[in-house]
Amino acid sequence: MAMVAAIHLLDVAPDPMRVLQEVSRILQPEGLLAVAIPYAGNFTGPAQLLAALSDYEILASEEWMPWIVPVNDRLVYEYQTHLLLARKR
Repeated sequence: MAMVAAIHLLDVAPDPMRVLQEVSRILQPEGLLAVAIPYAGNFTGPAQLLAALSDYEILASEEWMPWIVPVNDRLVYEYQTHLLLARKR
């Protein structure tokens, strides 16, 4: 694969490290990984994610980007999301 996108997946996956292992298995060298994660579940923060991606070159990393989830006309949830783009070495 040339690119994998894990958009709001790692924080809800039962075993996020296993997901990242599978991504590394199927992603070809020089392939891109796009991640968006609000750290609401399995990961504690950016340092833990970056440590898990030690085999990747981080191309872009933006923390605390707003992710707004409308529930209905009167209720909206807003999360602070980390967006990351990395290239497999």
